[in-house]
Amino acid sequence: MNWEKTCNRYIAYIDLFGFKDIIQNDTHNEILKKLEMLKKATENVDNELYENQKQLLKIESNQTKSVVFSDSIILFSRESTIEDFFKIISDSYSIRKMAIKNNIAIRVAISYGKITCDFEKSLFLGQPINDAFLLLEDLFYLSIILDYNAEKKVNTYKNKKILRDSLQFRKADMEGGSVVHTIISSAKKEIIDEDISILKKFYNVSSAAQKLFIDNTLDYYDG
Repeated sequence: MNWEKTCNRYIAYIDLFGFKDIIQNDTHNEILKKLEMLKKATENVDNELYENQKQLLKIESNQTKSVVFSDSIILFSRESTIEDFFKIISDSYSIRKMAIKNNIAIRVAISYGKITCDFEKSLFLGQPINDAFLLLEDLFYLSIILDYNAEKKVNTYKNKKILRDSLQFRKADMEGGSVVHTIISSAKKEIIDEDISILKKFYNVSSAAQKLFIDNTLDYYDG
């Protein structure tokens, strides 16, 4: 299916946590390999989150495209169907899983609305891009979070048990305090335990400010 340049779609804005430390400690080629590895993760739709759900939802590789710039990865969905929503979530989790295994933590903010994507001209325009970026700037927590526009759209998908299994409506640590948001979170204990173990290792390489993000995320898991 062809992509329309301008339509309502999802965007996932992904921030590589602690990227400044990576730049200082790794060579240019090492950083390039890490970015290429993370971008390739968007092609993987066979992650744990959707093992069972793939029987119910058809997720195609062409449903999302990505742009990588410095410490950010931006994902765009092709359209606005529930399949597009789950594909962009699937990609976000694939990148998150690959990043954690390589000792990189990420934050992800997802928005929805009218966006122009012209990949040939490298032209990307739309309020949801700004909304996702601003939400990410306020997020003091290492997770995948939906803004109001994405929440509103997702709520139009009726009778989808998969949504109830994957979404949590709870408080997230923001710059101005704790605010209730929709969080994408795995319910599998083994995945959570692995995340906690790796996050604790980040204390050895993170600055004092970055450790706040780690503490907030660990508190979330404890809650």
